[in-house]
Amino acid sequence: MIGLGNSSERSSTGASRTLSNMILDTFSLADRVGIVTGGGAGLGLGYVQALAEAGARIVIAEINPETAEAAAESFRAAGHECVAVPTDVCRKESVEAMVAATLARFGQINFIVNNAGAWRFGPAEEVTPESWQAMIDLNLTGLFWCCQAVARPMIERHRGSIINIASISGQLINWPHFGWLEPSYFAAKAGVIHLTRSLAAQWGPKGIRTNAIAPGYMTKDGLCESALKAPYVASIPLGRPGLPADLGAAAVFLASDASSYVNGHTLNVDGGCTVW
Repeated sequence: MIGLGNSSERSSTGASRTLSNMILDTFSLADRVGIVTGGGAGLGLGYVQALAEAGARIVIAEINPETAEAAAESFRAAGHECVAVPTDVCRKESVEAMVAATLARFGQINFIVNNAGAWRFGPAEEVTPESWQAMIDLNLTGLFWCCQAVARPMIERHRGSIINIASISGQLINWPHFGWLEPSYFAAKAGVIHLTRSLAAQWGPKGIRTNAIAPGYMTKDGLCESALKAPYVASIPLGRPGLPADLGAAAVFLASDASSYVNGHTLNVDGGCTVW
């Protein structure tokens, strides 16, 4: 590192610029194809926006066909290559159809952002079997079906990046703010983090990097809205909730060659609230 710094200082302006361009080029997603599940609304739109701006061609996999197509059309209008594929991640056959449609359209899958998910509220003693299973199916099992389905073509190419959206709630209990969140959500997100490690170990030798993003308290179609904002922000060292662009930048990093030696990692994008 010291040698590189000294060499750069002694080099011409042109050489320094070339070095900078080489570094920045590793973040480019030009000619890459990626899937974003749940990308038609909420924070999913932030992932799509950032990845598309980095040059990727995007498949929005969304359970609501109208929402998916409307989002895809808005990105196409902005000059990005984006298509919608209606997908229910809880149904393995739907996930496999999503992958088949992506390969038919683009011929490859370079990365996926497994963003589809939801939470429910209520005391633990009132959780029903149906509610528990629905949360586990959506937030954990469905995410695994997506990992498995994209891994097959990635293994063939010996290259790919899987990005699972976890949560800081998979690492800690957000007391007192989330003391009333159903435990199924906490359990599922903790499962996502450990699943990510497991897949990173199994698929790393096959050329696939598997990492996770753990969002903290987010705003704009996320958390930290209206009357809830003050207590959340008080627990964030940076003094503000996160924005979709914060998550999008993390996804670009993990999808790109800039993170080529990052595998099995959970990146907390939380303003530091997990330091407490």
